[in-house]
Amino acid sequence: MTTTVKRLPYDWYEIDAIEGWLDEQVREGLRLVSISGFGRALFVPSTGTLTRYRIHVKPERGISHDDEYRATFADLGWEYVDSYGKFFIYRSI
Repeated sequence: MTTTVKRLPYDWYEIDAIEGWLDEQVREGLRLVSISGFGRALFVPSTGTLTRYRIHVKPERGISHDDEYRATFADLGWEYVDSYGKFFIYRSI
């Protein structure tokens, strides 16, 4: 499978801009697989419908609650993609 690596064009705190950029990548036929701590996003070709991305700040409760937090978002129709620093990245399902 062909992969594409792109550098995030925004700073980590520009959440709305990053979400918009990720949504733009979907429209260009790319699906996010992961984001590295160095601001590099890994994509694969997208064959599905258009999706939206959302970034949420990790709760302060600690790592032991990450699974519970992700499960709540899954119940609301969001698929966990990756974490980046203090942020969880989700896409609509």
